[in-house]
Amino acid sequence: MQGAILGVGLSTSVSLILLVLLIIVATLVTVVIKNKQNISSSVSPTSPSSSSPNSGGGSKKTQMFASNIVLYAFLNSTATDANATTLKGQIQRLKSKRPGVKVLISIGGGAAGSWSNNLNPTAIKNFINSCGADGFNEDFEANTCWNSGSDCGTKHLSILKRLRAVMPVGKYIASSAMWLNGVATGNAQASLQSGLLDYVMVMSYDTKLVTINYEGAMKEYAKYIDSTKLFVGVEAPVEGWGSHRTTIEECKSVARLAKKLDLAGVFIWHFTKADSSPTAPEMSAAIIA
Repeated sequence: MQGAILGVGLSTSVSLILLVLLIIVATLVTVVIKNKQNISSSVSPTSPSSSSPNSGGGSKKTQMFASNIVLYAFLNSTATDANATTLKGQIQRLKSKRPGVKVLISIGGGAAGSWSNNLNPTAIKNFINSCGADGFNEDFEANTCWNSGSDCGTKHLSILKRLRAVMPVGKYIASSAMWLNGVATGNAQASLQSGLLDYVMVMSYDTKLVTINYEGAMKEYAKYIDSTKLFVGVEAPVEGWGSHRTTIEECKSVARLAKKLDLAGVFIWHFTKADSSPTAPEMSAAIIA
């Protein structure tokens, strides 16, 4: 599902990062490509501009660039069985190589099931602080989340409220991985409208669909939260659950869609998948081209 979000060009340092947790043992890295309007054409496509959108330095145009956000997945709901000391050193090294990078710790994941009853927000906050991270990514994927009439939406909002009670808005970054049909089922709206989220990563993959209606799903989400907080997701093939295979041309199409709908950008799940063809770096290059 969702893992670490990484700026393009950091694959060497990321290969050194391994977070061992109770739920999953993996280095999971996802590239997020952010959509910025009116950025000077002289700005590097892989680096955010330090100047204002209206500063000089070239003709103005819409362009994509890689976000300085990294998510590590997955931490379990009680923040146990993880080495914060080791991770802290790795995060410090990453930040030294990429000044301004923000690191989020992803909680839960598809293999975790319904874990809300075991949530320990204080332990998670302490873990995040101890390893030098900047916030959290909540990934609640109970097997009822893609069904209408379930209690998944209620549980999802409860998780966010409990986490935000100890990691408040404005002090910690918060993102959430949400299901492609989250709005259609009615399970996503309460969290989207809560004001608790900085970003939403829409998992438009692992749907068991051969073709995916990216535009339809993102338009539905944008009815309930500002489009500039939404990331559309693609998965480096082969998908973990389903038969859809993302192509380079599809990546380019999704990038065009992100610009068209004024989305925050595109994310790729996940950056370190070894058997992927195309690879995540190839996909990210196509997205920002």
